[in-house]
Amino acid sequence: MNKVSSIAPFLQFVCRVAKSQIVKDVSALWAVACFILGMIYFSQVATALVLIVRATR
Repeated sequence: MNKVSSIAPFLQFVCRVAKSQIVKDVSALWAVACFILGMIYFSQVATALVLIVRATR
């Protein structure tokens, strides 16, 4: 029983670290996904603007 009670805080610590690491990874993935979507959107808008400019000239 003593071993279990001494391991429990360590397990809680490991779980906490794992959770924070997962949160960091998810936020990083979210940032990358937003960046990629932003680039796609920007390129589409830029292409549309170029086409509009060419059409008006």
